[in-house]
Amino acid sequence: MIRAAVVALGILLTGAAARAQAPQPSAAADGRVHVSLALSHPPSSAYPPSLEPQLIGVAYAPDLSADAPRHRELLAGAAGSRVRIGTLECHRALRLGEIAPEGGDAMRSFELWFTSEPGGWALEAHVGDGGVRRIPLAHETADPAAPVLTASAAATAVASGRLRLRWERHAWSTDFRFEVLPRPAGALAGDPDTDAVQSDIAFDNESSPPEVARYNMLAERNETAVTLADGSRIGVMFYKGLDVEDEDYGRLAGTAAGDVVRWVRAAPPRLRTDVDLRFGRTALTTGNLAAGFAGMYAVWLRKVDGGWRLVFNDEADSWGTQYDAAFDAAEVPAEYSRTAGAFRPFGVTLVPTGNSRGRLVLHWGPHEWAADFVAGN
Repeated sequence: MIRAAVVALGILLTGAAARAQAPQPSAAADGRVHVSLALSHPPSSAYPPSLEPQLIGVAYAPDLSADAPRHRELLAGAAGSRVRIGTLECHRALRLGEIAPEGGDAMRSFELWFTSEPGGWALEAHVGDGGVRRIPLAHETADPAAPVLTASAAATAVASGRLRLRWERHAWSTDFRFEVLPRPAGALAGDPDTDAVQSDIAFDNESSPPEVARYNMLAERNETAVTLADGSRIGVMFYKGLDVEDEDYGRLAGTAAGDVVRWVRAAPPRLRTDVDLRFGRTALTTGNLAAGFAGMYAVWLRKVDGGWRLVFNDEADSWGTQYDAAFDAAEVPAEYSRTAGAFRPFGVTLVPTGNSRGRLVLHWGPHEWAADFVAGN
């Protein structure tokens, strides 16, 4: 096919030079790790598209060690102990603990504190006017120990998710959701000065193609992302609405050994990375499609005798029925497990596990496939 030929030509021309030139980081370096999840309903008459991605993001210092004295107090559960860990950025539709949806700016920002209270651990989200929103946390013991604080956000339903924190032998979690905000009164009366009309204007504005391209992607896909302290970003976009009631889910159990899982109604997840990733001894490089640019890969699931593998393919924009093994770039073992969450739609989560380390997790209903990676050299 023409697309395949173009990709093959690009790979042939760039060759080793593509891997010799590192792409520029996607974000400014601020010395913190950023985790984010963009999550929303697929557009419909009930859920019109918006240029405002419904996003939750947590930024924290990558060196919050469990050995620091103040941190040891907190981790020991000493009542009244508290540590500032970073910031919370979220869309105004978010409900999380005492954070409730409200009008105003699309994005809201909070200073985030970790506290130990007589009744257990909690997060405090501080706003500029001195207000505090409390976020209670569920707690469980976890192994192995995490020497520094890490955070992640995973989808659990169409517009809901779970924020999870790991530190030492502790794991905390809390659920969140994005609610449907009331439409402006003018939208019901045909008033042209509405969010919907403004979205159409922005969509047609050729002066901002990056925003328009992102709008196009987030209208049909969700995104999980991690930005490292140097600004390098790793992100995966995955299709919305692949429920366990979907016909594609029914094909999962029937996938034969040696075959990849096919999606009739979706594209495979698309990975974009500013840095080389190593899964064990297998390298996934940047510049696979063009020298000096981020690595772009489609992520496929392959069933094998006794387990599963993750396949990274150079045809990053292929459809779920268009797998071509000729463009496979790497293949790594996937750790398979079954968990709670029988009704979860298909999703992907990037989970930091330490400085420049992470875990790529695909989940669908009770099924989970995971592989650990190291970012950078």
